[in-house]
Amino acid sequence: MELSANMQLNMLLQPIQGLSLYRNMPKIYMPIFYFSQTVELNDDLAIKLRVIQGLPDYLRYSSFFLIVIGIFLTIWAACLMLNFCLPSDIIKKYFPEEIPLNEKIVKM
Repeated sequence: MELSANMQLNMLLQPIQGLSLYRNMPKIYMPIFYFSQTVELNDDLAIKLRVIQGLPDYLRYSSFFLIVIGIFLTIWAACLMLNFCLPSDIIKKYFPEEIPLNEKIVKM
């Protein structure tokens, strides 16, 4: 398999007010730099490039999966905070008493 890449860099030339050097210049694109590169790919590198080519699809599916997990965890956390998910006897079993907050104010 061969991989080929070409690149050209252009510069826009146009008249500039206040500079007499560019007063009568037409608006044109002037090529500055051009190169062409061709590479022969072995099978291992071709497989890696195919994986990279499919990366946007993989990222799209994984982002949907993570969004679904986030929505599920948000609903579950809200349910726990509002005591909808667990009956009160289970809550009392695992959390038998309230721990009071320390209300002492430390003065420095």
